[in-house]
Amino acid sequence: MLIDILIVSTIYMGVSLYKKSTSQKKKRVIKKQSSDITTDMKLQINTAQDKAKYYTKTSAIGMGMMLVHQFNPIFHILSLGLLSYNSIPIFNSAKQSWFKEKKLTNNFLNSIVIMLCIVTKQFFVASLIGLSYHLGIFLLEKAQGHSKKMLVDVYSWQPQFVWVLKDSVEIEIPLAEIKAGDILIVHTGEAIPVDGTIVQGSAIIDEQALTGESQPIEKIVGNQVFASTLLMSGSLQIAVKKTGRETTIAEIGKILNHSAEYKAQTQLNGEIWADKAVVPQIGLAVISWPAFGINGMGGILKQSFGNIIRILVSLDTINHLTIASRNSILIKHGQALENLGNIDTVLFDKTGTLTTGQLQVTKIIAYNHYDKSSILRYAAIAEYKLNHPIAKAILQKAADENLELPKIADNYYHIGYGIQVNIDQDSIYIGSLRFMQNKKFVIPAALEQDHITSHSDGCSLVVVAFNNDVIGAIELKASLRPETMELISALKQRGINHIAVVSGDHQQPTQQLAKTLGLDDYFYDVLPHDKKKIVEALQSKGRKVCFVGDGINDTIAMQQADVSISLSGATSIAIDTAQVIFTDGNLSHIPTLLDIANSLDKKMHQTLWITGAATTVNVGCIYLFGFGILGAVVLNHIGFFIGLGNTMLPLYKIKK
Repeated sequence: MLIDILIVSTIYMGVSLYKKSTSQKKKRVIKKQSSDITTDMKLQINTAQDKAKYYTKTSAIGMGMMLVHQFNPIFHILSLGLLSYNSIPIFNSAKQSWFKEKKLTNNFLNSIVIMLCIVTKQFFVASLIGLSYHLGIFLLEKAQGHSKKMLVDVYSWQPQFVWVLKDSVEIEIPLAEIKAGDILIVHTGEAIPVDGTIVQGSAIIDEQALTGESQPIEKIVGNQVFASTLLMSGSLQIAVKKTGRETTIAEIGKILNHSAEYKAQTQLNGEIWADKAVVPQIGLAVISWPAFGINGMGGILKQSFGNIIRILVSLDTINHLTIASRNSILIKHGQALENLGNIDTVLFDKTGTLTTGQLQVTKIIAYNHYDKSSILRYAAIAEYKLNHPIAKAILQKAADENLELPKIADNYYHIGYGIQVNIDQDSIYIGSLRFMQNKKFVIPAALEQDHITSHSDGCSLVVVAFNNDVIGAIELKASLRPETMELISALKQRGINHIAVVSGDHQQPTQQLAKTLGLDDYFYDVLPHDKKKIVEALQSKGRKVCFVGDGINDTIAMQQADVSISLSGATSIAIDTAQVIFTDGNLSHIPTLLDIANSLDKKMHQTLWITGAATTVNVGCIYLFGFGILGAVVLNHIGFFIGLGNTMLPLYKIKK
């Protein structure tokens, strides 16, 4: 026995010293292998999985050697060596919790039981304990790795390379290497990936993703530009002010720490109970020693259900994250699933969330005896070569009316605060009312009133002029998402008793939208900081609030809400802030998300009951039937695999 303990102790100390000396070298190698953020993250994920898989394999080999160690002394020494090697993570965990965290955990009990198995020459049982421990860690790492890779992939959608000006030469470098002061070059059709100032060039920029406004804006030297906006025409040199590198790294790290590794309150409670039970468990084992011997004492100590809870409830969470991903739902923060079970209020941002952001022509207004068809045709000619939302809506309306449009060369276009197109000796102008006023055109008396009416109804109005005459205007409005009506009904069926829309629009269009959808309330003329105040006011009344938004002006409210949801195609900061993203941009996933959250809560409580029942049966068998360490380990494994089957059942049903 002393020789066995000496062998185990020597191997443990030797391997521990070796691992300590090489761990820093491995970290440096991993750090140097890639400068790409997402690649680094995936490398770390794979490393954790490979380590858990490696220990699982060596534990299985060790168990096999334990079956034949009695036939040859060499096998005995080798099997003891593998047992010691595979027990090191368990011993280290126990040592860290004892010396650094000043508490006793379940791995402390596992360490004692393994030593008791060596003392009583139950080497196979000790190997079985090690195998079950590493197998559980491997299952957990594999499931977590899958969830983490999905999150990392979200950030890999962002542009990875950009063009910068270095010594009067354009060179392509990774976005992660951009720093403040660099001169970034952006061309037509490209997204602007940073915040900065224009130092050369002018362009028309679509800032709808940033502000929610459909009207593109002309930017010149000295103007500020922002990430997530689209350069529609022109070319710019931008002095970088803020880069996304630090933000991206921080967001990825934060998300990975709060999603796949998130611990629900149910799991935390279970682990706390298990850790608190360690000292009484040791006391009970010591008291039972005279009656049941060292074998019975080891059986009582093996009732360490904390590791089982840690593995199974984590798997419950990760499996439901996987189910969500298969429904185009990316849950970045595991706490969102837990909080969703308590949600009773849902607030929707209006522009870009309840509405699609795609405009449609709702009205054509004619002045000075021109007909509506001519006004639409002139507007379509002016917008023919452009690709912003207003142009798309006008061109779609022209196509619906089967209007023929002439081909116009690029040099006939003059783009500023509005658009001027020259055809033969005639000129077509299209733009805002202010654009026409700057051109010194005579404004029809009815136009100013039509402009006020359109804006009060939540619509945009673009004015059309032919030569020097303002001839008409085209009213455009964002279309409602087709799934919205069914969504509101499904939310009410699931007990959401307060649904409202929050908008920066005026009262009339916001009120009309709320009435059309059958919402319980609406908020209009709301500024970004006011959205947060609305959430706070509802929370002060005891409500649990989910906020659904897509813009920078929504992020303050999203941070305040109990759960925040955004859609693919939203602004980068909204996607960063949101706890949940619908990757296909469809709002109809909210009821599915609520169902997944309720299913997770049910599964976690079932896991606790199964684990508690298995522990009770195990202790009863020790006192009634004299079970020892082997019996306790076997019953523990039976309880674990029953719980594992229950945990994996939702995924099995999906596959079936």
